[in-house]
Amino acid sequence: MRYDPIAIEAGITYEKMPINITKWPNNVKPPDLSLETEVHSPDWVYTYLHSFYVDKSTATGFNNLIFPDTAMPDMLASFQGTQTLAGDIIQSEGSYGHTLEWYDVVELQQQGSKTPDEFDQMTLDIVNFLNYAAEPFAVKQEQLGWWVLGYLLILLVLVVLMKRAYWKGERA
Repeated sequence: MRYDPIAIEAGITYEKMPINITKWPNNVKPPDLSLETEVHSPDWVYTYLHSFYVDKSTATGFNNLIFPDTAMPDMLASFQGTQTLAGDIIQSEGSYGHTLEWYDVVELQQQGSKTPDEFDQMTLDIVNFLNYAAEPFAVKQEQLGWWVLGYLLILLVLVVLMKRAYWKGERA
């Protein structure tokens, strides 16, 4: 995606690409989350990036509500800040009678370099770009799909008219 016009317009140049990084945090290279937008959904990736919390029992020092015991460290912790589990909510989850969301379960202990609203917007931008990177021609394919359906509909009408004309001759 480094030569894609949208990447260039967004300021993502070859020099900014993390392709030559040899030392990742905790020696764990993060997965390609653009593929996860297709496997799960962009909403899943958005929630995944928001639901990291501090867990000293893991090798990375972080855990995730959506994908427990993930090997991926919280790559956005410096922007988001430090989140911890809200222990009383976890233990009483069943008594509420509804499913808890990630923001019900974690608490921001220390704010990062971005405010929560700025972090939400940054995460949304990242997920949208990952979704685009997973399938850059999705919009063109959808537009082409409507033309194909229109063509097939016209063809269906012509075939039905031809069938009627063909069988009309045998009834006489």
